[in-house]
Amino acid sequence: MASVIRGLETHRSLTAWAYILHDRDDADDHYQFAIRCATARTVADVAWYLGVPEPSVRILRGRGAFPKYIRYLLHEGEHLVPGKAPYPREAVVANFDFVAVVDAVPARRRPSADTIARDLMAGTITIESVYEQWPELLEKHRRRFEEAAVVGADMRNRIEWQRRDAEDRAAADARAEQARVAAEAAAADARAEQARVAAEAAAHEALCDEWLEAEMDWYEGAEGQQYMAEQERITAEAAASREESNRKRETLQRRDDVIDMIAISRGLPGVRQAREYRVASLIMFGPAGEVGIVEPGNQVMNEDGEIVSASDWRNATVEELTEPILRRALSIEFESELSDEEYAEAIEDHRRDVSNVRGEISNGEFHFAANANRIAFENSLNLCKSWRRWPDLVEIPLPHAKLPRKEMEMAQAARKA
Repeated sequence: MASVIRGLETHRSLTAWAYILHDRDDADDHYQFAIRCATARTVADVAWYLGVPEPSVRILRGRGAFPKYIRYLLHEGEHLVPGKAPYPREAVVANFDFVAVVDAVPARRRPSADTIARDLMAGTITIESVYEQWPELLEKHRRRFEEAAVVGADMRNRIEWQRRDAEDRAAADARAEQARVAAEAAAADARAEQARVAAEAAAHEALCDEWLEAEMDWYEGAEGQQYMAEQERITAEAAASREESNRKRETLQRRDDVIDMIAISRGLPGVRQAREYRVASLIMFGPAGEVGIVEPGNQVMNEDGEIVSASDWRNATVEELTEPILRRALSIEFESELSDEEYAEAIEDHRRDVSNVRGEISNGEFHFAANANRIAFENSLNLCKSWRRWPDLVEIPLPHAKLPRKEMEMAQAARKA
């Protein structure tokens, strides 16, 4: 702005000038100038004088254009339209008596009421500007002017609403069209994907059929038949091996159970290894393969009729000891013959008895007050005394901490007995 003012004051060819700051309008704040030159000048010359772009310079044309433009700077009279605010004359800066120039401008001929009503309806003027310029007309036609202004505003609002509604419908139609196109594209993609998946599935199925057919041909051929035979042989051997392993495990378990039965009935205490040694020393084989029980140190006859010591059989193999024990050694006296079912039932009874003893001791009076059931406590002590000699068969529980002192001492003595 300083460079513009400097240009106005420096160049003498600019004989008259005036400017004002428009800071009350609806538009952004800006300066406007009115310049008169002594001689004709081009737009480029004036722009160069003021240091502004050429598009901001406009030549005023017509009779009385300069004083009328001074009047426009103030937004007076017909220049007071919507969006423009009136300015006081003190806001103008000029190098001449612009007031006299403005006042010398002939007043605009008063328009007719029809013209004012039409302008009010069109929105080019306002009721306020009519009041400032032609108050006598406003007083005379106030109702008409106000109705024209209201009707014009309503029409403009309606037109604006219709315009916006049309734009909204067009936008909605555009969105619907976009959605339709997108849906069609998605459907096409889905169909293409389904076709691709179906083709892949068909190809995979065909490949599987081809592979199965080739596999069946291979199995029906000599190599496949040989392979199947080998697999059957391996399966049979594995089944036989499992059956043999199960049989051996069952035989060993039955043997251990019978040894435990003989040890318990003959009063042979100790852990499994000691009981097995003592029971094996009692086995006697007669000339015909019969089995009997002898006392340690006795001389017996083996299957070949040779006199041997019973202790020579303590190192016999599992198979050598198991079968005869299971055949004849279930009865202490060996006087009665038992069938295989009776042998198996007797062994199961033995296992059940051992489990019951463990439960009776665990649930006995050791876990309750001794004076609640004296007989139960005595039975528990007797069980401890009887079964304590076979520690790997029955685990004797500790006496309950709440037992009276006397019962605690009795229980500890029974455990040590």
